[in-house]
Amino acid sequence: MMTGWVKEATSRWQQVPVSEGSVSLPLDAAQLGQWLDRSVTSCQLWKSNWRNRIYRVTFSDGAHAVAKQNWVGEANELKQEFHALRELAELPIDDVMRTPRPIACLSEHRTYLMEFVAGTSLDVLVRQDGGTRLIDGCRLAGRALATLHQFWIQDVRALPADELLEDLNRIPLEFSRVERRTLDATINQLRGQVVPLGQPFLDYKPANVIYDGHRVALIDPPEQALESEIVLWDLAVFGRGLRHQLFPSRIWPGRQRLVTEAVDQFEQAYLAASPLAIPPRNFRLLVDLMDLQRLGQLIALQTGKCYRARSSRASRASGYMKQMLCYAPLPILRQQVRRLIRRLDASQAF
Repeated sequence: MMTGWVKEATSRWQQVPVSEGSVSLPLDAAQLGQWLDRSVTSCQLWKSNWRNRIYRVTFSDGAHAVAKQNWVGEANELKQEFHALRELAELPIDDVMRTPRPIACLSEHRTYLMEFVAGTSLDVLVRQDGGTRLIDGCRLAGRALATLHQFWIQDVRALPADELLEDLNRIPLEFSRVERRTLDATINQLRGQVVPLGQPFLDYKPANVIYDGHRVALIDPPEQALESEIVLWDLAVFGRGLRHQLFPSRIWPGRQRLVTEAVDQFEQAYLAASPLAIPPRNFRLLVDLMDLQRLGQLIALQTGKCYRARSSRASRASGYMKQMLCYAPLPILRQQVRRLIRRLDASQAF
């Protein structure tokens, strides 16, 4: 059983090379066409982060695809993602969700291609729509996740309380005595509570859930094959991803209410479609603890990005700007940790 998301995040960024010579070069249409033995008319960078580049690809026959390139990292992770994508595409779940059709895995080039899926990601709907489409999409996302978990849950066992508490204590934040006491009390309250174990989606965040008005589609499949992880992790990742959309607009109460309702509808839809029998109070505490782990993971990864920015060979001016951008989210994430612990503390009174 893994459960050490904070520990894993800390070790992950330590393995990321700083030297620009150790990363993959960007893709281009001619190169991609040669690898695929298929005419490619365009290959445009769409999104990127510290590990991956995402491209929109158009073929000469008019077909569209998405290419994902691990520009740092292990080829085995990319192979696992492509394998998971193929498994998802074979599951009988078309009534609630669709999976992009896998096209090709170019593991020697740390790249794979999948079908382009039309629609809007749920994180974008928070910023653009602000209404019914987001709520409907979140309900479907909850139902789709519950359906997916029914295929991926392997066992139901008692919560690994000590391991979970150990990982929460790895969050790079100086906890007060009251905060530590709250964490201990919450964990003790859940000792003996059974939890579903299996393969989580891992990155089930709103940016990876595409809604077309009828169904949701999932992109960015699991990069690790896990069989004994607490699958409720996926609910925490989704909820935290929605709440993250509040950071640029905290002065808009309307958006705060919308996100709160969207998270609530997502969780209710999940529970309604799931065979799990967890008391509502314990379900809330479990998801909140997973949320704390998610925040700890994000803090550890963001700290790693800051280290990478300090260690890069960029010019002094651009390097300073990179460092400033890296450090900016950390106070907000730490504040969210403390706020969540206060909520756990308040729940002890009931």
